Amino acid sequence: MGVSTKCVIEIKIGIKDRASRAKWSESAIKALFSFLFEHKNKLEELKYTRGATSNPGNIQLWKDAEAFLLTFNFENTYSNIQIANKWKNLVDNYKTQLAESKKSGGPPITIQYKEEIEAILDKDRPTLNPKSCIDSFEFSSRNEKELNFHQENLVEKKQTETPCVIPKIGRRHKNKRENDDTDTNFDNQSKKKSKKHGNNLGNILQHWIEQQGVRQIELDKRRKEKEKKEQDQRLELLHMKQQSDMMLFGILNNLSNSLNSLHMKKNQVNQVNQDDLNDLEFPQFD
Repeated sequence: MGVSTKCVIEIKIGIKDRASRAKWSESAIKALFSFLFEHKNKLEELKYTRGATSNPGNIQLWKDAEAFLLTFNFENTYSNIQIANKWKNLVDNYKTQLAESKKSGGPPITIQYKEEIEAILDKDRPTLNPKSCIDSFEFSSRNEKELNFHQENLVEKKQTETPCVIPKIGRRHKNKRENDDTDTNFDNQSKKKSKKHGNNLGNILQHWIEQQGVRQIELDKRRKEKEKKEQDQRLELLHMKQQSDMMLFGILNNLSNSLNSLHMKKNQVNQVNQDDLNDLEFPQFD
């Protein structure tokens, strides 16, 4: 196995692990049911689409589902691969629980999301209003225009489909909603704490920047003082050198004058001696 093939396999495994670890809220699951019900014919066509299971990232239906879920202010965002894997897991769980419930002698089993999944998988079966599957709390921040658009589509579907009976909201759904409200309050508190920590971090960063500015000003001041001191020292050395040169020039000038005076005296002495020699009379011999 080459290095490139191994890297591709590790990347695919990492993507699959991240998709399986995606945290889905109850409202996000109900929103996914709503979308799949509206597009259950396209979902049926995926059974005959090559590569729909092995490579869900290239399927347009899951890309549209990703865009649909992004229109809501859910705490988490979900990619097309995560959405495809979530639907597969829901169906697998439904089939497992359905097989368990058919076994004789066992206690009754409540199949989770039974009505919603059966309504989506059976295209000819009358179903619940998908809008009622979604928690109204999560939809409070949805764009009003988008809600009206989906509501008109649902009205058109109701005119062509058999009317359905909306099940009563039981204690379990009420408890789930209370849990969602508790989770929402906890998330809001966490966001406030995160914002407070962010403000503290901003203050610390601002204080550090101010300290760096003061430190830079002090360093510039010390640098200028050092440069001025070095310049004064250079001027002083230059002045001392000029004085030394003048003293040396004076000494050399005096020495030159002394040598000239000595040379003149020597010449005078020689001249006197020569004159004395000329004045002397030497005896003449015949």
